[in-house]
Amino acid sequence: MKRTCVTLVGAFLLALYWWMATSISDTEGVVGDEIAHLTAGYTYWKFDDYRMQPENGNLPQRWAALPLLARKDLVFPPLDQSAWRISDVWEMGFRWFYDFGNDLPGMLRAGRRMIALFGIAIFHFFGLIVLHALVGHAYDAAAPLLVRYGVAMILLALTNSLTYYGIATHRLAFTVPLLICTLGTLAAIVSFHSTLATVVEIMVLGNFAAALAVTVSLLFQRNSNGRRSTV
Repeated sequence: MKRTCVTLVGAFLLALYWWMATSISDTEGVVGDEIAHLTAGYTYWKFDDYRMQPENGNLPQRWAALPLLARKDLVFPPLDQSAWRISDVWEMGFRWFYDFGNDLPGMLRAGRRMIALFGIAIFHFFGLIVLHALVGHAYDAAAPLLVRYGVAMILLALTNSLTYYGIATHRLAFTVPLLICTLGTLAAIVSFHSTLATVVEIMVLGNFAAALAVTVSLLFQRNSNGRRSTV
């Protein structure tokens, strides 16, 4: 029964990871280096040319761009230009993404799904191998706590995302309750740290309280303003 519960929780966390990694593609712009990665990976496949973005590795960029090869509607910039000759991946990428009427949300969605799938495969099938490669066997005794710790980290990531949204939309009422929750969590860890399991459980509860407090604060400030943010 316990093993079944752990398996279900693990499956839920992987599904949540997939959703968080792929669900914003239709509404949000390009994040970080996605232009460079997708452009470089596409050119590796399409032209068997490796001048673009070699520093990020061949495999991840090829993997992210793989589904774009099946898109016959995508128009790539012509290669007879200086940006191609001098390996300017950003100029080529910006032209590919924005100047030819290509399906930007679809391109981003495809690339993000591939990277999310790769992440799920790595941590589902090779999680212990990756862990041992990074830290050896020193933390094997803490393996039963990984699911609970993962929940705590997801709640922390959710809190961070909510605070970034609050800052971007000039809603800062969350700062006081967030500070209270953070200090309360730290105080609880200092006071009740008899076992590592207790510390992890406190982190889960504390991060849940912080996420809830920030959410309520944002909703309250939105309603008190009487209008939706334009950001």
